[in-house]
Amino acid sequence: MSLLLTLLYLSEWFGTEGMSKRMFMLDGTSALSSMFAGYIQAGVYTTMNGRYGLPGWKWVFLVDGFISIPVAFIGFYCLPDFPQNSRAPWLTKKDRQFALARAKKMGRVKPEALNLKQIFEVAINPKLWLFVALYVFGVIGCNAFSYFSLFLKSLGTYSVQQINIIPTAGNAVQFVTMFIYAVLSDINGNRILWVSIAALVGIFSCLLLSIWDIPFKLLMFAFIFGSGSISQTMVMGWFAEVYYDEPNLKTVNIALGNVFTYTFNAFLPLAIYKTKDAPHFKIGYKVSLVFYILGLIFAWIFWYVTRKHTAKRNKQLEIDSKSQLDQRV
Repeated sequence: MSLLLTLLYLSEWFGTEGMSKRMFMLDGTSALSSMFAGYIQAGVYTTMNGRYGLPGWKWVFLVDGFISIPVAFIGFYCLPDFPQNSRAPWLTKKDRQFALARAKKMGRVKPEALNLKQIFEVAINPKLWLFVALYVFGVIGCNAFSYFSLFLKSLGTYSVQQINIIPTAGNAVQFVTMFIYAVLSDINGNRILWVSIAALVGIFSCLLLSIWDIPFKLLMFAFIFGSGSISQTMVMGWFAEVYYDEPNLKTVNIALGNVFTYTFNAFLPLAIYKTKDAPHFKIGYKVSLVFYILGLIFAWIFWYVTRKHTAKRNKQLEIDSKSQLDQRV
C-alpha cells in the first residue's frame, strides 16, 4: 500500500522528463521481487518442510516476515518526505538547497491540508474520476494472470517447486515489457499509445483464457504473455505529467486510486474467481477482459480531456524558461 505514496514522492522530487523510467525503477522491482519470492518459496519448501514440526508454507510466512522487518527500518531512514520539509539525515544542506531550488523552478508547492472548498473543487474535477477509473480497471484486470500456479497445480504433473518457479517466467516478461513501455513512452511522450498497446496485450490474453478450450501451449502463452499487460509505470508517469502543477488533485487521486483498487480487490476476486471453478474461471477471465476494455476506453477519454490543458501548460513553461534564460543573458 506504500507504493502510491512512494510514487507521490517521486513526482514531487523530479520533473516530468523521464518520469516513466523513474517509475519503472521503483515499480519494476515488484516483478523482480515476485520472481525471487518464487525461488525463495521453492528453496524454503525443499530445505525447511517439516523442520521443527512446521510445514513448508509456514516457514515461507516466517521468512517473508523476517525480510519485511529491515525493509521497514530502511524505509523510515531513507524516505526523504517532500523537498520543502525534508529532514532526511543522509541529505546534506547543499542537497536540500538544490532540491528546493529545483522544486521552485518546476513550480512545485508543498501539499497542504485540504479545506472543504478545495475538496469540493477536486471532487467535481472530471480528471480525478477519469484517472481513478483508468487506474483501477487496469490494475484489477491483471488479476487474471495471478492464478497461473493453480492452473499448473491442476495438471498434476509438476512438483511444488516447479509450481513456484514456472510462473516467474511471467514476472520476467512483466519486467522486460515494463522497461520497454517506460523507455519508449518517455522518448516519444506518447503515453496513450503505449498504454493502449499494454491494454491490447491484456485483452488478447484474457480472450484466450476465456475461450480456454485451446492447445496447452497457447494457454501457457496466455498466462505468461498476459503479464506484459501491466502499464502501471506508464500510467503513473502520465499521472505525474498531467498533475504537474495540481498538488491537491494529485494527492487525492493517489489516495482514491489506492482505496478503490484495494476495495475492489478485497471482494471482487472472491466473487468471480471462485475456488470451485479453478483453474477455469469462466466468469473471472471474462470480467478481466471487460475491465481491460473499459480501462482502454477511459485511457482515451482521459487523454482527450487532458491533452489541451497539458499542451497549453507545457508551452507556457517553455516561454517562462526562455524568458528566464534571456534575462540571465
